Amino acid sequence: MNRNTIKNVPPKHIVTTASYSEYFYIISVYIAKTILFSNIETRAAFYLAYILAGSIICDFFTPPTTFLASKYNHLNQYGVKIGWGWTITLLIPFIFSVSYVISNQNILIALKNCSRLLFATGIWYFWTTLFLIIERTVGVCILKEEKIAYSLCHSRGGKWIGLDLSGHIFLLTYCQLIIGEECKIYKYWENFKNNCNAKGNRTLNTNKSQTNSSSLPQNITQLRRCNSWDRIIKYNFLFIALLSLLWEVMILGTILYFHTTIQKFSAALIAVSSWFLTYKMYYTTNKNLSPGIPEDLMRQFR
Repeated sequence: MNRNTIKNVPPKHIVTTASYSEYFYIISVYIAKTILFSNIETRAAFYLAYILAGSIICDFFTPPTTFLASKYNHLNQYGVKIGWGWTITLLIPFIFSVSYVISNQNILIALKNCSRLLFATGIWYFWTTLFLIIERTVGVCILKEEKIAYSLCHSRGGKWIGLDLSGHIFLLTYCQLIIGEECKIYKYWENFKNNCNAKGNRTLNTNKSQTNSSSLPQNITQLRRCNSWDRIIKYNFLFIALLSLLWEVMILGTILYFHTTIQKFSAALIAVSSWFLTYKMYYTTNKNLSPGIPEDLMRQFR
């Protein structure tokens, strides 16, 4: 091989550790989008059918025992037991940061969008409290003595049989629907960021001499803001996707091992109804008296 041939050989691409981490990051975001961007109406209908059918099947066939069969497993004790806390802990910074950047640092708009979680927390608290009241009032104590109250049943060696609506199914189904609704805004965030980059780069090319941040055009300031927030928002999105996967596993565990069919399906129906009445009715028909839906933010700041 002569020298001219050697000179024409293109350099080999060297894959570095940074390249691997970037590929992993891109793949992770793609998987997260696949998980969270499914049609939310189809997902709601699927949960109802899935929980009903799965529960009926488990009434006739005993599922194999796994670690999910114990209510003392770590995923249940440290996950689902405080599941609403985990959900809003990840959703609040996600909603706030996206709303804050898109609205050009308008804190009031960001807080208004976060207030949907305040509504959701009230709904979650109402139903879970009502479930406990129903269980303790609509039931009987299996004991020789008659008319034993719930508070005395266990202390006297009895077993309380009540209408124990599945708080786990309600919580997990409701969380999944809320996550699905709120993460829609990530689609718009990517479009907004791409537009921001395009406008900022065009402006930057025509204003190369301006280095003072106070004199930079708004497009460049917004470009820098988008880039500084983008990685934070993406990692937040990834953690929400991981939490969503965990909730799917715990829904399956509850279907397989706990509660009766009517207790699980009733709880799922309440969760879906609560989501529908807020996101598909109240938030869309009462724009002035409600926080609105996530898509309203992008329509306002296109």
